[in-house]
Amino acid sequence: MENSNKRYIAIGLMLFALLFGAGNLIFPAAMGQNAGVNVWYAVLGFCVTGVGLPLISIAALGYSGCLDLEEAAGRVHPWYGVFYSVVSYLAIGPCFAAPRTGTVSFEIAVKPFLGSFSPDIALPILSFSSSSSSSSRTGSRRPRRSSLTVWVRS
Repeated sequence: MENSNKRYIAIGLMLFALLFGAGNLIFPAAMGQNAGVNVWYAVLGFCVTGVGLPLISIAALGYSGCLDLEEAAGRVHPWYGVFYSVVSYLAIGPCFAAPRTGTVSFEIAVKPFLGSFSPDIALPILSFSSSSSSSSRTGSRRPRRSSLTVWVRS
């Protein structure tokens, strides 16, 4: 396969992974069910906000010729470029994705077994989230070894 075709495939797969997550699989069905007779307004709103805005932002960044988010936001002011990049990356990872990963895992793996046993859920979710985060961090410190371990044991 030609080098440019490999790049197109890689970029296409990255864009697909960027735009299509579990939320885009589960949320539209639930939103359509809750919308009732206003389902077409819900579909239009989801297409604009869940598909249109991300595609427009990717196209704008590609059209601008900037290499990264800091350079694009730095057109306003250099300090704004740094501030906006830091806030954006924090919002994507540590502020939303990491806590959501811990709570969703807890809701699926632990909470069904607790039942109505624990009215105060703060301590179990804190202990579960910290233990799962530390085990993930420990396993990811040596990625070659952890993938080898998973490959050999499975």
